Amino acid sequence: MEYIIPTFNWHKSGGENQITHVRSGGGLRVYLKRPWFSSGEGELLGVVLAPQGTAENLPELPVTYSQWGADPVFPFPGDTGFHLESGHFKWHSKVDRGIVYPGINDSKADVVAFAPQFDAERKLWYADLSIDPLTRYFPFVKLMLARYQEHSLRISNTDVCLSPVVESDFIQLVPERKVKLSVERRGNIATQINVEISGKRYAGFDNSFEIKIMSSNIPQPISGVISASEPRRDSINEETLITNITFPDNNSFVATGNFRITSGLRKVPFDVVVLEYEKPDKIGRRKLVFADEFNVNKEEK
Repeated sequence: MEYIIPTFNWHKSGGENQITHVRSGGGLRVYLKRPWFSSGEGELLGVVLAPQGTAENLPELPVTYSQWGADPVFPFPGDTGFHLESGHFKWHSKVDRGIVYPGINDSKADVVAFAPQFDAERKLWYADLSIDPLTRYFPFVKLMLARYQEHSLRISNTDVCLSPVVESDFIQLVPERKVKLSVERRGNIATQINVEISGKRYAGFDNSFEIKIMSSNIPQPISGVISASEPRRDSINEETLITNITFPDNNSFVATGNFRITSGLRKVPFDVVVLEYEKPDKIGRRKLVFADEFNVNKEEK
């Protein structure tokens, strides 16, 4: 293993007056040291997991199998389990169960395997993983990785399918965020925009959302803040109506804001920028954790 970076996908849908953007999180790209295919054709990157049905009885230390990690500042709501399971992974090429764990006597493992691809620019092999964070907000994962060869010799309940296992550092997964923007019009003139942001949250969720309307036709952005801890906070501009953040269940949030569009913007293109900040630290600093942009009244080329 060379290094791992987080990845995510954007899914955009809708039309002129109803637009939805979804940032799907849980992605990781694992870059691999060369050479690859040392065991022959068909060699895959294997994520080593606890054997099915045994995770609840395994100790937390020493770390032998891939596992979740949590930020103590942002605890998960409820009990979510400790070890990663094969059902948490998407896009995998192969699942193999009950194979020999190399280097540990009488130990078995399950493996979720991914086909590597070659990055010609970086001159490295890599594999894209997708992990479902379920109800977790920005969870960490520690991956136990190995070369996996499905066609290795298997005799009398033994095999050599896995290379020696390598332990990764903890790396954080990006949570999913969904933003819906609707434009209310009278005739062909935009009069109001409505913004709804939803996603997973941590226990005691206290993030805030800033919505900005930006255009070259106005000297300063029109802004407003949606915050659960300050539900009566005034918007930065009188054109903004702020509503509270609601929690439809123990793991999710929905934040909404409505903006009456000034007369100078009703017929011209403008951008709506959505920003999410985590709760401030002890000295008041806020960390930006999500950003998105929508184009309204976009001119046809």
